[in-house]
Amino acid sequence: MLIVKAMQSMLNDAALTEDIRSVLSQQLSRNDWRLSEDPHDRTESTIWFRSCLQLLAYNRAERLYGLGRLQAKQFAPRPEFSRNGSNTLVVPFRFPQRTYGILIRHAAQTWEQVFYEICRAVIHLLDPNALVDQPRVCVIEEAVALKFAERCYEQYVSKIPGCETLILHVEETRAAYQNALRIVRKVPDSVLKTVRERAGAFHKVTDTAELRRALSLHLAEEEIAALLAPFPEQPPAS
Repeated sequence: MLIVKAMQSMLNDAALTEDIRSVLSQQLSRNDWRLSEDPHDRTESTIWFRSCLQLLAYNRAERLYGLGRLQAKQFAPRPEFSRNGSNTLVVPFRFPQRTYGILIRHAAQTWEQVFYEICRAVIHLLDPNALVDQPRVCVIEEAVALKFAERCYEQYVSKIPGCETLILHVEETRAAYQNALRIVRKVPDSVLKTVRERAGAFHKVTDTAELRRALSLHLAEEEIAALLAPFPEQPPAS
């Protein structure tokens, strides 16, 4: 399948030990696995591919924006699908207990759509809002999630002939999302990493003189204020 090619390219760019890289490469190349066209299927290969995609996307997110807060034992082993949810979320899972994972929106019906949703969600998985008592969603976190997912899709999926063109979920076409994405595209990932490190997490970002200085070479004053603000209409907490 075309999505396998995208994941193989992603694996080639991943920062992994040679042992892990070898195992993943062998699994991706298995001829006896028949990956279903439907990512919702519960076959062994389909479940494994969702898990592998989460691992590769998270690895890339950490390389760009710094290490995540979760320990290995706190990760749910694979992304799951919501029964009827309209948004992809990072949530605490009941099993295994005390783990956090990705709940993919039910309407994601193709592997290309699942690829995008997982890439977007891993930014929230770096610092799950579920770990704090009063979840806060900031413009910059939503914007970075969109930017990261868009870039991954362009780099690994769009270049493959036959893969579907990225079509944004209706929620992401709202002006608040698109304005945030327009602004954050101007900021190098190295600077966004610095912002996250100084704030402690993207969802902890507040409008401070220190963060304004970090962004001032790339954005106008009004753009900085918009990026450091709480999200104007709170989406469901990730």
